[in-house]
Amino acid sequence: MKTYINQSNHEGMIVGTICIENKRFDGYYFKFYNEISTGDFIYSDEIKILGSNSDHKIGKNKYYLFSIVKPKGNYKFSEIVLFLNTGYMQSTRSAEISLPFEIKENEINYLGEIKLNTRKGIFELNNQIERDRKWFKEKFPQINF
Repeated sequence: MKTYINQSNHEGMIVGTICIENKRFDGYYFKFYNEISTGDFIYSDEIKILGSNSDHKIGKNKYYLFSIVKPKGNYKFSEIVLFLNTGYMQSTRSAEISLPFEIKENEINYLGEIKLNTRKGIFELNNQIERDRKWFKEKFPQINF
């Protein structure tokens, strides 16, 4: 996870957490896209959650801190890809989503908590800024928002 902004590249940062309720897949890929001058979106990058390590765990919920450092502009999460590997078979599933966000030059902004429950089909954005500030301060004190 990148923890600084390169001002000469006109970058900014967006931060937040991903909460996965009752984690049951081996991999979660949150793909986001960048808006170009025509108004179309092109693939930019993804947040990968692999394995069982999380930044925090409360009950059956696992929490992952994230930061996205990119040049200023409009972006959006457009797809979640789920990966399962049982040893005997592998499978992937994907779901379209729409979660726009803006990266502002030389700023660190809070997106929120992205909550995902694949069993119930829940995808939502929640404001947990006070909790997330505390968690970021503990793990990445150089990131202030």
